[in-house]
Amino acid sequence: MPYPFRMGLPALDAFPRKLWARLVAREARTVSPGRLNYPDPAGDHGLREAISAYLAISRGVFCTPDQVFITGGYQGGLSLIARALIEPGAAVWFEDPAIIWRAGAWSRPVHIWCRYRGR
Repeated sequence: MPYPFRMGLPALDAFPRKLWARLVAREARTVSPGRLNYPDPAGDHGLREAISAYLAISRGVFCTPDQVFITGGYQGGLSLIARALIEPGAAVWFEDPAIIWRAGAWSRPVHIWCRYRGR
């Protein structure tokens, strides 16, 4: 039995499985052969277009869809950024508490003051 309020885990018992199965089956019948190939490693182009448009309107960040990358989650995104920007052996500071991920770098936790945590 899963623990209640577990981080990153939705309420699986409330998931509409029958509806999901019906929608997946309908989509599978109409998918084009090109969509069955390996996907773009940067993520779905339509989603990247929508995100770049959203960022321009909501945040004033102007970027092209080619500058947007979709990852499988926080750690996937952090891994991509770290591998692209951090040289092996470089010193990296990260907020403590945080997920410690080194990417071949020397990491050091930095305590961040927060009036709610007393730091």
